[in-house]
Amino acid sequence: MQIKPSLRKAKNGDLDFVFELNKVNFKDFIDKIRGWDDKIEYQDLKQIFHPDGDFIITLDKKDIGFLSLQFNSNNIHVRHIEILPQYKHKGIGTKIFDSLKEKELPITLEVTKNNIPAYLFYRKLGFQVMDEVKTLKNGVRGAIPIIKVMMKLNV
Repeated sequence: MQIKPSLRKAKNGDLDFVFELNKVNFKDFIDKIRGWDDKIEYQDLKQIFHPDGDFIITLDKKDIGFLSLQFNSNNIHVRHIEILPQYKHKGIGTKIFDSLKEKELPITLEVTKNNIPAYLFYRKLGFQVMDEVKTLKNGVRGAIPIIKVMMKLNV
């Protein structure tokens, strides 16, 4: 069976879906690093959610993920991508990136250094490490230093 994910423009009403998606994917991971608090995480996500430019990843008309992109004439920056756990490892993320490659622009993104599954996925796709930046991220335990890895895929 051929899996064909689609993208639809996000709407204001999708913020709750995106929050629940983020919670199911990252709550345990974030809790170990800086502590999870629904209010803090919802406000953080609200800051990066842009319905005018973000997308909901769908499969068979079912919402299964979130994609946030920033386009300019020099590159495509993937601000955020995630998929419901039951749809991971089915080639959906790869298909999304394949469609981005068709734009024939370099693709950039950031990933938290200790998010090993995502880091390895991006490396498998051909992304190269450009830089690492230490930053502070708020959580239940206050501001915690994290390392963001800047990556780039030349198409």
